[in-house]
Amino acid sequence: MKGCPLKCLWCHNPESISFKPEIDYHPEFCIGCGACVTACPTQSHRIEDGQKTFERETCQLVGLCLDRCWAEALELKGRKYDVAQVLEEVLEDQPFYQNTGGGVTLSGGEPLAQPDFSLNFLKAAKEKYLHTVVDTSGQVQWEVLKSALPYTDLFLVDLKCFTARRHKSLTGVDNELIKANLRHLLAQKAAVWIRIPLIAGCNDQPEEWQPAAEMIAGLNPDITVHLLPYHKFGEDKYSRLGKVYQLPGAQPPSSAHLDALRRIFQNKGLRVSVKGMEKSQA
Repeated sequence: MKGCPLKCLWCHNPESISFKPEIDYHPEFCIGCGACVTACPTQSHRIEDGQKTFERETCQLVGLCLDRCWAEALELKGRKYDVAQVLEEVLEDQPFYQNTGGGVTLSGGEPLAQPDFSLNFLKAAKEKYLHTVVDTSGQVQWEVLKSALPYTDLFLVDLKCFTARRHKSLTGVDNELIKANLRHLLAQKAAVWIRIPLIAGCNDQPEEWQPAAEMIAGLNPDITVHLLPYHKFGEDKYSRLGKVYQLPGAQPPSSAHLDALRRIFQNKGLRVSVKGMEKSQA
């Protein structure tokens, strides 16, 4: 789902930050046919000296260029759906869910930033006996999270940093609301996985995570913490959306450093999983 209250510098889904539809332009697919130029009523597409340009500032998302782009160099990111339309698509895989124990995950962006849709969808999904997961930043009012509790089997809560100042410098907002919501969820024994993206030199300092481990273990030690080393999969999306990536050259922490961070949580009795390495350990 599109729209997020955070602006994480490393976001690997930049197409989900804005609530509005956007055009993803793949210049490597463009064949220079000029169909988009002819179709565009705002002249946002141009070909000059054999060079194709797309001026997003004048684009009004009329969409005619998308229909005429035979090479599929232009792709719309964001469409409006109602609950019934999304549920119909989800239910196409219901036999697979039944055979594997899977279900449906609301993700984004921040799905709970569209609370009415998310709550109505979760209710509809539970009426169909689907397992439901909400992948959330936690940057929403507690009443919204609370309303989703009866219809959510598992919350995936991202914890970017623990100190408010560092969190604001990396995401644009402090994390007081996020930590308060996490405390509420853990105190109510909600099923929660905590996910921590880790970027070398940004948020991988041990002093960031020692108090986090203490808080989590103190509230509910039966929690799995997932450490997610930084990856570069989303970097090339930025230029296609006309955006600038804010963390060029970012790297994941070293394996040794990840082990040290893992021990911080393990020493508090928490289960820890490190993506790309071995399975969860207690």
